[in-house]
Order: sequence, then C-alpha cells, then structure tokens
Amino acid sequence: MKPMVIRFFIPYAIFLLFALFIGWFMHEQTLSVVETQMKDANMMVLDQGKEILDLRLDEVASIVRQLELDPKVAQFLTVERPLEGTNTYRIVEMHKHLYEHGLTNKFITNYYLLFRRSNMVINRTMAEQLPAFYEYRYSVADKTYEQWYSEIFDKFRQFTVLPASPMLLDGKPHTMLTYIHSMGLPPVSSGVIAVSIDNREVQTLLEGLDLSTDGWAYIADKDGRLISYVTKGSDVIPEIVKLDGDKGVLKMGIGSKEMMVTYTTSTYNGWKYVTVQPTHIVLEKVNYVKRITLFIAIGSLFLGIGLAIVLAYRNWRPVGRLVTNNEQLQQKLKDQMPFLRHAFFERLLKGEFASDSEIELLMEHLGIRMEGNGFVVVLLHLRDHDNEEVLSTDMLLQRELHRLLLREYFSTSTEIEVYLHDVESSKLAAIIGGTFSSQEVRIDFIRELLEETKEEMGQLHGMHPVFAIGSVQPSYKGIARSYEEAKYALNYNIWHRGKDTVWFEQLPKESHKYYFPTDTEQRLMNVVRAGETEQLQQMMEELFDENFVHRTLSLQMLQLFIANLIGNMLKLSEQLLTTDLGEAIPVLAKQADSLEGARAVYHQLTEILLAITDAGRQRKKSGNIELVHQLVTYLQDSYSNPDLSLSAVADYFQLSETYLSRIFKEHTGHAFSDYLEELRMKRAGELLQDTDLPVSVIVKEVGYQSSNTFGRAFKRVYGVSATSFRSAGKP
Repeated sequence: MKPMVIRFFIPYAIFLLFALFIGWFMHEQTLSVVETQMKDANMMVLDQGKEILDLRLDEVASIVRQLELDPKVAQFLTVERPLEGTNTYRIVEMHKHLYEHGLTNKFITNYYLLFRRSNMVINRTMAEQLPAFYEYRYSVADKTYEQWYSEIFDKFRQFTVLPASPMLLDGKPHTMLTYIHSMGLPPVSSGVIAVSIDNREVQTLLEGLDLSTDGWAYIADKDGRLISYVTKGSDVIPEIVKLDGDKGVLKMGIGSKEMMVTYTTSTYNGWKYVTVQPTHIVLEKVNYVKRITLFIAIGSLFLGIGLAIVLAYRNWRPVGRLVTNNEQLQQKLKDQMPFLRHAFFERLLKGEFASDSEIELLMEHLGIRMEGNGFVVVLLHLRDHDNEEVLSTDMLLQRELHRLLLREYFSTSTEIEVYLHDVESSKLAAIIGGTFSSQEVRIDFIRELLEETKEEMGQLHGMHPVFAIGSVQPSYKGIARSYEEAKYALNYNIWHRGKDTVWFEQLPKESHKYYFPTDTEQRLMNVVRAGETEQLQQMMEELFDENFVHRTLSLQMLQLFIANLIGNMLKLSEQLLTTDLGEAIPVLAKQADSLEGARAVYHQLTEILLAITDAGRQRKKSGNIELVHQLVTYLQDSYSNPDLSLSAVADYFQLSETYLSRIFKEHTGHAFSDYLEELRMKRAGELLQDTDLPVSVIVKEVGYQSSNTFGRAFKRVYGVSATSFRSAGKP
C-alpha cells in the first residue's frame, strides 16, 4: 500500500507544487499591476485637479490685479471719512464702477474691497461699515470681529489663499477659501481685496479618488497649511504628511496604519496635492486572491487536481471584478480627455508653450502622436452662410454636419495623422505633420490632399470650403506661427475674393501688420491727456514714418490702423469733453479709400489730435488757476493755525502733496512753505509795528508753536530779531 500511496502522492505533489507556483506568480503579477494602476490613476487625478486649480487661481489673480490697478479703488484707499462731503459720492461712484468688474468666473462666489482708513467694505452689490458687514453679512466661525480684522489687515499679503473655514454669508452657512491681496505699500496694508471661493468647487477636483473610510486627500500650501481636503468618513481628521521632492508615491506608517501616499506639487504656487490611502485597502483584492490561492492549495490535497483546477478557475472571478473596476476608472479619465486635448491645441495654436519639450510631455500625457520633420497648419473656412447676418437653427445644424464630415474625411483618408481643432463655428484648424524627404514632396502631398478633399466634399455633400495654408515649420513651437500665417492668408483671400486655396508663401510680399503696439497706444493717450502738444507731434511723426514710409502696408491694413487711431480719438474727446467728433469722423474714415487718401486722413487726424490736446491743456490750465486762487485764499484765512502744513492742505483739498506743491509753484512762483512763511512773517511785522503785543503772543497769533522757530524764520526774512525790528521801527 505504501508504495502505491507514494506513487499517487508524487505526481499529486508535483501538480500541487506547480499550482502553488502558478498561484504565487499570478498573485505577484496582480499585485504589481494593481499597485501601478492605482498609483497612476491617483497621480493622474491629482495632476488634472492641480492644472485646473492653477488655471482658476490664475484667473482670480488676474481679476485681483485689475481691481488693484483701478484708479477709483486706489483713490479710495486714502479716504478717512467716507460719509462726509464728496466722499459719499465717491462711494456711490465706485459702487457703480464695480459693476464693470462682473463675476464671469463661476469659481468665485463673491469679492470684497476692504478699506482700512475708511473702515468700509464695498463690492458690486453693497457698501457697508466693516463691523456691520462682519456681524450681518460675513462672519468666520470661532473668530471675533477683532480677530478677523487683525488677520486681514495686520499682515501685508500678496496673492495669498487662506485655508477653507466655516462661515456665515448673508446668514447662510458655507465653507469658503479666502483669497487675500493687500493694497498699499508694505508693511502697512491700506486695504484688502478678499475673494470668497466655495470649498466645494475645490473638493470637486478630488472626487475622482478612491479613498475608503480611512483615507483622505488634501491640498496644502507651500508653508504646510491645510487649504482643503476630502474624506469618506465623517470622523477622519486629515493629517499633514511631511514629503520630500515635488512628486512621488510612497508607503509610510501614519498612526498605527500603513498608508500609501501619492503626491504632486504645483509649479504655479508650490501647493502640494496629496492622497493618503490605507495600504490594506489598496491591496485588499490582491490579498483576497492570495487567500483563495492558499485555500485551493490545501483543498487540492483532498479533492485532487480536478477540484484544484475548478477552484483556481473560480479564483479568477475576483480578479475579473478588479479589472472591471479599473476599466471604469480609466473610462472616467478618458471622458475628460477631449476637454484636455481641446485646451492643449488652443494653447499650441496661440503659442503659449515655452519649449518643444513641454509640448512633447503634454502630448504623451494626452495620447497625441504628432510626429515628423515639419508641421503645417491648414485653416478650413466653411463659407456656406457667410452672407447671413443671423443663422437659423437649420443653418447651424448644417454647418455642424459639415464640420463632422470634414473631421471624418481627414481621419480616414490619409495615412498621416491630421489633428483638427475647432477655431470658430465656421473654421477648423488642421495640423499636418509627417516625415517627408523634402519640402517640395510635403507641399505636393498637402496640395493633393486638399484637392481630393475639395472634390470629395463638393460632389458628395455640396461643400465648398476655403483652405488657407501657413508655412512649414520645423518644430512644435512653430505651429503657432504657421497658424497665424494661415489666418492672415484666409483674411487676405476673403478681402481680395481669391481662390478656394491660398498659400501664405504665395501671397504678395508686403508688410502685413501695422505698427501701433499697446504701450505706444497708451502713451499717446496719456500725452494727449497731459496736454503735451510737442511730444504728441513727435509721436505722430514717428507713427507716420513707421506705417507709411518704412512699411509697405496694404490699404486694408492702413484702414485698420486709422480705425484704431479714430477709436482712441473718440475716447479722448469724450473723456476731455472737447468738441463732438461724431459727424466729422465718418466723413474722414470714408476718405481713406486709397493709399494717398489714407495719408491725407492721417494728417487730418493728427491736426484734430493736436487741437484736442491744446483744448485739454487750456482747460486744465484754467482749472489750475482757480484751484491756486482757492489755495491762496485758504492760506490767508488759516495761516494762524499752527497745524497748517502742505500735508494738511493737500488732505483738505483732496490732492496729492506732490501735485499741490507743483501747481502752486507754477502759478505763484513761490514754494508752498516759502509762501506760508512770508505770509506769517508779513503779519508778524505788522503786529510788531502797529501793536504792543508781547512777542510771545505774536508768535502764536501767526501760527508758530515755538519762539525759537519763529525767531529763526523772522531773522531769515527781515535780517534782524523781532525785538530789534520793533525797537528800530522798521516797516
């Protein structure tokens, strides 16, 4: 019997060892695959959330900069008594003015302008004193008004985000992040721009993570402060993990549990995006596979090879569920891919990337394979309803159908990958790459492709698109240039009613852009406002030389340049309240119907601008004379006030000290302090000569607090002391 048992046991033992080896190998492979997929999935969700939040915060920073640079906001920083005099009108004006800064960003719940000196808070819908605002509209949990006021004003902050906190907004509970930006000069904060961001908007970016009841995900700033977090268990309190490096996945002990930590760091603001999951949760299904494998091995001892195979087959069912769950997660990520690709091509065509390496990294991340030794952008213009001012629903549906047909054709009719991007409702941008032996071969290929497309679309679908082709560029960054060239070629073709296909390199070699950069445009408007006629004359001559002499611009481009100039003139005329140009401007614009006509119109516009500048200067000069008259009268009535000074007078007239000092010197020929001193000394001489008042009394009568200061000033003006002046009876 024993030999027979041994003979049966030996092959059984061999099969059992083989099954155990297979089970162990499969377990290790599954463990590796699941860990890798979980790490990659977590990292992808964190990176996606990071990119979206960076973009949103950059939009918030842009809105904050606009508010900070707004002149009305800057002027209100110095107001101390907001409810007195003209300050009430300032509040109303700024309240109305803030309507121009509308909230088009759904990421922002609201913003507030808080002013320290006036103790006011103003936004698009309200203007209140700070204490009332905090009591009835905006209060932070567990913070008194004094604590909140100290946190907001005592520290000078620039583009800082405070962690999410529970608060009451208009009596309703919310959890908000607060974006803080101090105004004024550091270290003192004269005012604060506070932007409220709903914490739910931030938490939404982390909802794609599988956290379980013991896990959490959070965002921390570069100083380690918790900005926002999400958990599945209500009693889970996130713990900030100390991490080295900018990105990675690691296992560590947190409390009494082993955790898997995935993290990445934003290059925009240094924030860390972290997910913490119990390792046993991540590997739970794999451990389940391991237990089943062991059970199969033990069962195989009693039930034989056949039962072991059945159990091994059943052992794969949990793995199948695991794969299904992973596929669902991948599908969720795949659903977001079209939006990310659209944003990528938008930035690529606008030239917003810094290097080819950055573009290659994003293409790999998005699954875009655009390779070759050259790249061309073809702009496809659907001109089916160009002559219609308003498109009906049927027209829009027809245009959308044509776009889909073009996409389908390009995706199936060529062996080279062609990427299409929606530019406008009637335009598509096609990016064509590929490797060719020469540029001539590439051009022939593109020409043949476009001819086939034109023929196919025309015969089968009645479409007659226009193709505008930019030049061939050797790198990814050059795609933006090829796109701009294609746009120029299309506009040129529309203007000149050209053929269905236009190549940028075949256009007439003329300068295709007029010279009137934004900084020059702003400087010209400032020169006109300042009344600097000589400087304006010089600038207009420089613009004429650049656009009419040094550049060979088309008539259309010159007309655009003149239209831009006319627009600035109309704004200046309205701002400076000069003669209405509404009737004269259309007549002038029509005269620019030829190159000579454009030159003549430019010279006429120069004369009009000079007239506007001179009129503004005269009005400004007249206003300054009246202001100086008021200043002199005020000084003559108030010189006996010992607190009278340049700063006090500037505050009284609501002017800057520099501006007041300059116009006073221009119109009186005296510095402010010298004039005030002469006024006081003149009165002191009269009192010394005509009265018997003691010198100590005269000192106070003429606005001095110190006899020594008075004595030095008197001797500087009259050459002798006050006592000697009285004794000698000098006039």
